[in-house]
Amino acid sequence: MRLTPYLRWIGIFLLGGGIGFLLGVSQNPVTRAIRVAEKLAASQKIEDKKASLERLTKQKDLITLATLNARVENARRLVALSLADRLIAQKMWNEAARYMEIARDITPGSTGIAYREGLIYYNLAYTAVTPSERDAYAKKAEERLRFVLKQEPENPDALYLLTLMALESRDAKQAYEYIARAYKVNPKNVDILFALARVYYELGEYEQAKKVYGRLQTLLPKNDSRLETVERNLDILNQKP
Repeated sequence: MRLTPYLRWIGIFLLGGGIGFLLGVSQNPVTRAIRVAEKLAASQKIEDKKASLERLTKQKDLITLATLNARVENARRLVALSLADRLIAQKMWNEAARYMEIARDITPGSTGIAYREGLIYYNLAYTAVTPSERDAYAKKAEERLRFVLKQEPENPDALYLLTLMALESRDAKQAYEYIARAYKVNPKNVDILFALARVYYELGEYEQAKKVYGRLQTLLPKNDSRLETVERNLDILNQKP
């Protein structure tokens, strides 16, 4: 079928308009700002990552195009996560919590974000000055970690942190329930084994604790400083009746 001149002109007009639209999107100030923010986010410097997140947040209120909005939100989430992870590594817990909240607001169902928040609040509880602060942070940590377990019932990282929290609350039986599940998932994890040995000790199961420490002796490299802890704890256990 041959196109009439009129239809050909419509086709050319639509094609030109489409190209112009795409060029406009790629060159508009919002897109340029996103690109600058993405470059800043790639930096390893915390201040650059903060600047990136601020730029993206400012652009968020100016965007009406859905595809660009999705791109900005995804970029904000990635930058917030990256920044929070850097702050976690530096044990800057309060700042890490603030940026992790941004990531959670964008992706509220993420178990990865929930676990990180649990880790942050656990450490904030551990370093809290007052009992009321400690209890508030511990409550937040437990809520976030239980959120993880609802979706991933055998998540060993969440189970491990909940074990530590139960031990600090002097609830050895609850601690054992958590650590036994974590051990089934990852029986060679050194942190889990140390926690399991501690739980057995608190329960008075000294022979079981000895077995776990014996397992650690075979798993840890000879030059690992944690072997000193294993040997010291075995000495304590060997003095038990």
